[in-house]
Amino acid sequence: MKKNPEPRQITWLCGPEIVLVEEVVNHVCTFIGPEPWNRADLVAGDDSERAIWAALDQHPLGTSARVVIVRHAELLKDWDRWIQWVKDRSRNPRTYVIMVSAELAVPKTDPTREERRNGAKSEPQPHIACIGTKGHVVECKPFTTATVQRSLEWVKSKVHMRDGVAKHLLERSNWDLRLVRDTCLKLSVFPGEITLAVVNALLAEQPRDTFTDALLALDRKTALLAAASIPTSEIGKVIGLLDSSLDTAGMIHDMQVEHRSPSEMAKALGAQAFLLTPLLRICKHYDAKRRLAIRKVLALADEAYRNGQTVGVLEVIVTFW
Repeated sequence: MKKNPEPRQITWLCGPEIVLVEEVVNHVCTFIGPEPWNRADLVAGDDSERAIWAALDQHPLGTSARVVIVRHAELLKDWDRWIQWVKDRSRNPRTYVIMVSAELAVPKTDPTREERRNGAKSEPQPHIACIGTKGHVVECKPFTTATVQRSLEWVKSKVHMRDGVAKHLLERSNWDLRLVRDTCLKLSVFPGEITLAVVNALLAEQPRDTFTDALLALDRKTALLAAASIPTSEIGKVIGLLDSSLDTAGMIHDMQVEHRSPSEMAKALGAQAFLLTPLLRICKHYDAKRRLAIRKVLALADEAYRNGQTVGVLEVIVTFW
């Protein structure tokens, strides 16, 4: 697919990188440019399927095109209705549909053992396969070493900087695209040349958050560097933040073990649903046994801090995490 393809009438989005998902949604909406009354934002599970299908069948008002965005599309059940809409889409050519699924990948049907022996492979499920060349099906996955050049282009599309600086920003942010995006927004108003020092200064603005995020990701080197910048008056807050973050990571771990869907996890997180992507990367490390051991360390560190110990508390937590 081209870097910025011209939208087709149907766009299906899924994948763990929510930042990229939202960028595709914004790209499609900006390209089509519907008037406010010709844009419908719906959420499957909250809005009834009847309301969603009615929104798809409605024709645009006036001369502008109409855009219907359906989030948590994986919760829809009447896929026969969707497949029929795709077949009949030419009857409503100025209505564009963006289906946003919380699934981590395009849902596929696995072949039987006998079919696999005959060379059959997994195929997209019918409600995805019916889209074919009539639309775009996009998986928004994390950048990898194979797509590093594309990741640099993505960063530089937000604010001009040299390749080396863009790569450093990605690595310094632990490839957290939300943090990279937010940092780029700050850098966009910076008057001078963006250098490694400028990036480091911005990312050091919240050492408490950096310490917590790095430790949860088992990046002890970054955590120790961040610990040196945390004032002693903040240590109690850091311990509390770690305890809260451990609870959240543990909840997502347990939900994964129970084979709960990403949409269920997002709902469980509530207002913190934006944390799901980084949590999915790290929650495998936080089973019940490890959480119990870490809580004992946090309890001892908190007691030491309350008794006046301020030197080496965070370093001990990192060592025994």
